Parts: sequence; C-alpha cells; structure tokens
Amino acid sequence: TIGRIFRRAFFKHRTLSHSIVGGLLIYKFFEFVLPRVLNAEFVDSNLVLWSIMIGYGSHLLADSLTKEGLPLFFPFDINIGFPPIEALRITTGKWIENFVVFPAVGIYIFWFVVKFQRELTDILKLIV
Repeated sequence: TIGRIFRRAFFKHRTLSHSIVGGLLIYKFFEFVLPRVLNAEFVDSNLVLWSIMIGYGSHLLADSLTKEGLPLFFPFDINIGFPPIEALRITTGKWIENFVVFPAVGIYIFWFVVKFQRELTDILKLIV
C-alpha cells in the first residue's frame, strides 16, 4: 500500500536518503534554501552547499563499505556495496568498526585540528 511505501521511504534508515534520487533531492533542497537563509555578503552559499554535499557523499561512501551497502536505486531492493564481495565488507557495530574505524577517525580529527589550528581559530573568530 501507499502507507507502507511512505513509511519505508521516510522512517527507515538507508532508504530514500541513501539513493541517487534522494541525493538529488537533498542537493536541490539545499540549492534552493541556502541562498535564501544565508547572508551573501558574508557567506558563499555555493561553498556551503558543496561542503554539505561532500559530507553527505562521504557518509554514503562509508555506508557502502558495510555489509548492508546502499540502496542506490531505491525503491528497488538492490543494495550496492564496496568491495562487491559482501564478506569483505564491514559489519556495522562489530569489532572492526569499534576498534579500527572509530579510533582511525578520532586520530584523523585530532591531526586535522592540530595541523589547521590557526585556520580553525580564525574561522571561529568570524562566527563568534
């Protein structure tokens, strides 16, 4: 039924928002909204848009490394993952994610903050 499709598309993780159509909808939404809510004298809305899309894309890339993969062709029940052999992908919530992925991300964030401390401080001064 329509209700079941609606619930599946909007209330379940890795459905519409993780598909090609969802990516286009998110892009178009922010492309429309950002220039209307950001002050163009101080903020380049196109830069903000692409920053959001890079973050969104990197999230999808990370999700493609899991056994669940991505429903790129939602509503069709076809999930795409990398590597193509599911046995080589990460199981969400298991030891490799907790003891390899999370620490690696934490180390990267620490390195990034230390390396770009001055630039990040300058950006924070503009905001506060």
